[in-house]
Amino acid sequence: NATTTTGSSPVGIYTITPGLGTLTATNYDFTTFNNGTLTITQAHTSMVVTVSPQIVVIGNSITLTATLSSSDSPSIVGGKTIAFTLNKNPLDGTSGPYSLGNSTTNGSGVASLSNSTSGWLSDVYEVTATYAGDSNIVGCDDDVPLVVADPGAAATGGGFIQDNGRLNFGFTVKLVEGTTNTYKGQFLLVNNGKWRVKGTLNTYATINNVGYASGSGTLYRWDSSVGLLGDWVLVQSGVSVTLTFADNGSGKKAAPDTFGVQIDYQFDSCPWPSLGNPNTAPLGLKGGNIDIKTANNTTDGNTTTPPPTGKGKNK
Repeated sequence: NATTTTGSSPVGIYTITPGLGTLTATNYDFTTFNNGTLTITQAHTSMVVTVSPQIVVIGNSITLTATLSSSDSPSIVGGKTIAFTLNKNPLDGTSGPYSLGNSTTNGSGVASLSNSTSGWLSDVYEVTATYAGDSNIVGCDDDVPLVVADPGAAATGGGFIQDNGRLNFGFTVKLVEGTTNTYKGQFLLVNNGKWRVKGTLNTYATINNVGYASGSGTLYRWDSSVGLLGDWVLVQSGVSVTLTFADNGSGKKAAPDTFGVQIDYQFDSCPWPSLGNPNTAPLGLKGGNIDIKTANNTTDGNTTTPPPTGKGKNK
């Protein structure tokens, strides 16, 4: 048999021409052969993009990393150009794709790029990694939130919101004394009867009365079949967690404080089997409160910067 297809042939349908050769047999006549076809389809890829740190104080640098992988053809991921973009211009706030630059993947499919946030506006941006350089490969982009903001002093909160069940939360984070951009804190998130995450926070920043903190933790799911009464079962360690919250004041006419969470457990396209979706935009608290201290003042009008106590609003 013969075909023009080679190991580097592009996507398409190719003819396979059978050869007659020398074929003889009693009662058989080998004279007619039909051509066959060989179909080459696109290789599928997956993209995962990360930003470190995911919350950064204006003027500091970030590192963007994209990882391209393919279960169809693992060897194709090297030498590919990845484009990194923002959803808006960080210098003037204009909407639309803003290029942060390109990078080429290594043999393992990893591409990295560093950028300074000097001169950027305080905002929550969306970083997207895109690969579209080869028609023989099909895949999806990936995106991740990036918070570029002013330095914060401290924040604490506790209570619950109602979304995909009741989500109880508690956290505290503060600036390490004597530093300008080093933070430490803890958090605990519990979705009744489904999952919980406990871990540490190491970044924090504020935009007006809104705070952003991120870190990592250990994810567990509730398994009612374990033991006599059920127990928490480990799902994954080292999951990235980003908290978004607002301190809307303590007056009678103030809107409820808000709280939301983003947990990067798997690829964006993969579901949380039996866990439900843990990611939620900030929602008004059904109970509890948030207290934010910025670098120079507090959202409730005080001009001091001690860490909040977690026992209610400072008066």
